[in-house]
Amino acid sequence: ARLGTGGVKLPDEALATWRSQLERAQDLRHAGIPPIEEMCFGDEQGRVFVVRTAIELEGQPLGALLAARPAGLSEAEAVRLLANIAEVVEAAHQQGILHLSLSPSRIFVVPSGESIAVRVTDFALLPPALAPQYGEPGYLTPEQVEGQPCDRRTDQFTLAVILYEMLSSQPAFIGAPDEDRQVTLSRVQHEDPLPLRPLEQALARALSRSRAVRFPNLHDLVRALGIDGVAWSLVLPPGSSKSPPTRPMRQALWQPVLLGATVASLAIFLVWGVAFRGRL
Repeated sequence: ARLGTGGVKLPDEALATWRSQLERAQDLRHAGIPPIEEMCFGDEQGRVFVVRTAIELEGQPLGALLAARPAGLSEAEAVRLLANIAEVVEAAHQQGILHLSLSPSRIFVVPSGESIAVRVTDFALLPPALAPQYGEPGYLTPEQVEGQPCDRRTDQFTLAVILYEMLSSQPAFIGAPDEDRQVTLSRVQHEDPLPLRPLEQALARALSRSRAVRFPNLHDLVRALGIDGVAWSLVLPPGSSKSPPTRPMRQALWQPVLLGATVASLAIFLVWGVAFRGRL
């Protein structure tokens, strides 16, 4: 992995703190953490190079797993998977190492017999001061966006965001592909994720202050409400040769009245006839 600061010069104190975290991350030893093999902190051009075990050859990113499960994971699956991820992150926390750039692209799912194991990569890889510019915006925390101090609760927030995505099959803070990252960062700061229950989620999404979060069309809204297979009427464009289906003529009001009177008269006649025969 190679991380360039893109011309951004870190203050000496921030640079020293980041280097200390990376060096300590190099000493992390846990089955769920692919080890850092080599590290070059600052070549002649000021770049940092970190070489770690290629876990990509053993498993797939969590993001790929979620993409293959468009309906989301079951609650039991999601909670169990999150517990495994949290165990790895907690092991790093106990050694004084924060991750600060967790996302589904940095968590790998590896087959392990009849079950799966998780691997969490790239601890301390992103300098905290550069998170707003280079971190994945939907997985940052309000304190990172605002440049506030971070602690282990910062990773906790991001893990909750990832759990939300595992359950709902969509990011907690939605960002359209063509949206500026600042829009997503603003949602992290000022908006709450949509509710997880389908009806509440659909309503909250349709009511979002951001148009990019709303459904692209009403058909998708109705489907999100749990109603599918609705026969949507077709509105023909102007000048179309086909004419819309004709409606049946409204039944005249006197027809049901006459029918009702006829049925009632017949019923009275039958009752009278039965009674008359009974007296014979």
